[in-house]
Amino acid sequence: MAAGQDKRNKATWSKAELNQLGKVPDSVLARRTGRTITEVVAMRESRRIRLRTGPRRWTADEIRLLGKFTDMELSRRLARHRTEVRRQRIALHIPAAIPRPRFREWTHDEDLLLGKMPDELAAQRLKRTLESVKNRRAILGIPKPDPKHKRWKPEEDQLLGTIADEEISRLTGHPLGSVRVRRSKLGLTDPTSRPFWTPEEERLLGVETDAEVAQRLGRSVDSVKYRRKLLGLPAKPAPNPRAARPFAAWEDRMLGSAPDQEVATKLNRDLWPVIERRRKLKIPVFGTTVRPWTRDEDALLGTMTDKRLARRLKRSYDAVAGRRINKGIPPFNPKRKPWRPEDDQVLGTCPDEQIAMLLGRTLTSVKSRRKMLGIVTLHPKHRPFTPEEDAQLGTATDEEIANRLERDRATVTGRRLKLGITAAAANRPWTAEEDARVGTMPDKDLAVRIGRARGAVCVRRQQLGRPACNPVWKPWTEEDKALLGKFPDTEVAKRTGHPVNSVRNTRWSLGIGYEKPAHRSWTKEEDALLGTLSDREVAQKIDRTFGAVRARRVEFGLKDPSVRPRWTPEEDRLLGTAPDVEVAGRLQRMLAPG
Repeated sequence: MAAGQDKRNKATWSKAELNQLGKVPDSVLARRTGRTITEVVAMRESRRIRLRTGPRRWTADEIRLLGKFTDMELSRRLARHRTEVRRQRIALHIPAAIPRPRFREWTHDEDLLLGKMPDELAAQRLKRTLESVKNRRAILGIPKPDPKHKRWKPEEDQLLGTIADEEISRLTGHPLGSVRVRRSKLGLTDPTSRPFWTPEEERLLGVETDAEVAQRLGRSVDSVKYRRKLLGLPAKPAPNPRAARPFAAWEDRMLGSAPDQEVATKLNRDLWPVIERRRKLKIPVFGTTVRPWTRDEDALLGTMTDKRLARRLKRSYDAVAGRRINKGIPPFNPKRKPWRPEDDQVLGTCPDEQIAMLLGRTLTSVKSRRKMLGIVTLHPKHRPFTPEEDAQLGTATDEEIANRLERDRATVTGRRLKLGITAAAANRPWTAEEDARVGTMPDKDLAVRIGRARGAVCVRRQQLGRPACNPVWKPWTEEDKALLGKFPDTEVAKRTGHPVNSVRNTRWSLGIGYEKPAHRSWTKEEDALLGTLSDREVAQKIDRTFGAVRARRVEFGLKDPSVRPRWTPEEDRLLGTAPDVEVAGRLQRMLAPG
């Protein structure tokens, strides 16, 4: 399987697979094509295709690229849909990078070609797009040539209902399902289908067995069985071949005296009736000796495991286990401790956890024993609320009531909410010292120091008309705003002390862009140099990276002049006819070292 996977990974990419790059997640495409995720990511990145992201706002840098590239190219670069790019460009009244060609009217000769050949071939011959050819053909009402679903002809319709659907499918070439749908649409019946049940046929149901009725009427057993159940008629029981002839006394005496197959042959019976009769009379199989159990063996049951006792008594495991179960003896368990009367007296006097630790038992064993004896614990883990306790809920704060009832505050709050009782407000007046501290520190810190809720501190601060104290937030000054766009956001954040996200959001809100953007647009002079020199020379001359130059050249479909062309058959024939140095000089190729 690993060899097949390696072979698949080395296979070339088809056009359909390449069209899915960036449109579906890499993991999904890898599973569909049988490739690894690493291979899918490498192919997508080599074609500079980004994964599509969710809706997002247009940035100033993205808006400046509108109209400089085609909508298709820009949608691929920005990882946006082509329709989204086109709508944004039209909304900003930006002309397209490549103007749309003038609409060419359809001629009469072009219309005559539609429907006589596939749409792809017609589009190639007429030098039009495939969508344009399909739309024109649909407007004129011309059927698609060589359609996938073949139309029905009048002579084919005449065959429907006269012969079987399978035969019509073979003669006409239509699928069997299409034949059945066409016949049903025309209201025709299948000539091979069985007619409805007649009263004479229905009178046979239940009188004879279903198999006999099916054989007499030429119908299937399932059809007969379904019709009988539909009419509510009981089925006639079929004769049981095993119990057809009762066993005589002399036949019973032969059971177990020889193998069952031999006894069945002597009695002229089937094998299974003989086996069932022998089992019913509890006669052992021929050749087996039944050893009775002694008192000493019965006394050993339950004192050790069944497997160990079976080896000791030289009996089978099933025989030992069956004997123990019939005697009502529990299985041997060295960890099992019998309950003593003094142990039962301790149950319910303490929590089950403490009793389990005291007796050296599991908590489940203690609970099961206590419930089996019907003992109620005097120290339940979950103490139910009494009516007196419920009457106190809502009369004071939950914390005060929890201290009174010796309960947890969360338990008191949950009980109050379950009963639908509103909480009592802690009407603690604000002091002058507390009001003086409001707004001097974050609400969360002040709430902890003065013992109030955070929401109460926030409401009090708003009543006093004081702003929130945020030690991280810093107001923007005119000097700080003057730095926006002149330096990168990270540099402005270091100089002003603002977070990077705050710097970026402020610059976007003011509509300020970079004076020296990291992505510089290509000029016509720079594009003219592509393909005339090597990528590294062009990169040094126009002060761009090697990767950017190579990507721009590949985008225009230009070749790198520094790359040597492939070897031609004429050059291959020169090899070996002269020394390598002389051949390298003739072909202007480099001589490999060694």
